[in-house]
Amino acid sequence: MNTIECIKTRRSIRKFLPDPIPQKTIEMLIGVAAWAPSWKNTQTTRYIALTGNEKNAIAEIALGGNNRSITENAPLLIALCSEKHISGCNPDGSYRDRFGTHWESFDSGIACQTLCLAAHDLGIGTVIMGIYDPQKAHEYLKLPESIQVSALIAAGIPAENPDPRPRKDVSELLTFFHE
Repeated sequence: MNTIECIKTRRSIRKFLPDPIPQKTIEMLIGVAAWAPSWKNTQTTRYIALTGNEKNAIAEIALGGNNRSITENAPLLIALCSEKHISGCNPDGSYRDRFGTHWESFDSGIACQTLCLAAHDLGIGTVIMGIYDPQKAHEYLKLPESIQVSALIAAGIPAENPDPRPRKDVSELLTFFHE
């Protein structure tokens, strides 16, 4: 699959087959996600793979809304995390500009999308879940204060093939600036 086709055909998958994803496949996905660009190549994104009881426990503790049921039928949940106070920071941890944590979030977002596109290319569906309690997820995962949970991603072989949602026309999204 070429890059543009991969981008245009990737969907958020909320129903999965129960088939487990082999550890080698998960390692390959993270290896590909590691190629995502980051501020000054700091590569601060980290990944925690949860399956079975651990996946269900964090879902029960930290997920809200429909995300809990989505996670129950997904064989894999990835906690996408990032090291704090490195991306966009001076050596002493102070932020270089007024954007603060903007670069940490930006770098995690790029890594997240890279992971999801690589998964799609391998026939693995994903959904990035934003309705979760980051503090409860952080505590469950026993992370140090220097690491934050940026997103939770359910993954598995898709049991659905949703139609694409409408996209805005380029004329609505693009402005050419001329003085």
